[in-house]
Amino acid sequence: MDDDGDDKDDTKRRTRNLSEKKRRDQFNMLVNELSSMVSTNNRKMDKSTVLKSTISFLKNHNEITVRSRAHDVQEDWKPAFLSNEEFTYLVLEALEGFVMVFSATGQIYYVSESITSLLGHNPADIVNKSIFDLAFEEDRPSLYNLLQNPSNATDLLQTGVKENEIRFQCHLRRGILDFRDETTYELVQFNGHFRANVEQVDIDDSISSYQQEARI
Repeated sequence: MDDDGDDKDDTKRRTRNLSEKKRRDQFNMLVNELSSMVSTNNRKMDKSTVLKSTISFLKNHNEITVRSRAHDVQEDWKPAFLSNEEFTYLVLEALEGFVMVFSATGQIYYVSESITSLLGHNPADIVNKSIFDLAFEEDRPSLYNLLQNPSNATDLLQTGVKENEIRFQCHLRRGILDFRDETTYELVQFNGHFRANVEQVDIDDSISSYQQEARI
């Protein structure tokens, strides 16, 4: 029985390591591409400097784009060589964040791949699971109340609600590669918004669900 468990852990570890290596290689390639674009001299920049320079460039370019639109000049501030997925991944890596979409009942619909490097979870392992399974036990009642009744949320999660926008803090469980490892939790800052779901979701007695994007 233990051998079967060890084999599963080894398989999961290898899969996660390969997935993480693929993301790192892709990320390094993007950083090198960006470095050649934003570098003002021939000196090699570290990753942090490249990302900061890129974000600064994009912000400035966006401001120029907004001003240009007043004169009917259309520009796209996303680098042409990046796909939407690559661009989103790059921004999330630079911000040390991830995107999570879940319903008011807690069902997780989507998690970006950047959660792996931050919390150690494989997105495929937690999609369609409940965010309450990841949340620290003492945070669950407040989190449930927040998702069901945002306007009546307590301050235990440092909550802020404005129209359909919301922010709160919650401890989420870190992923583990070995079932013998100790469970640890990370304080996560969520910033997102509620959005009415187009499709009727038959969950928890057909409660109307809302989706929330969240990132740390």
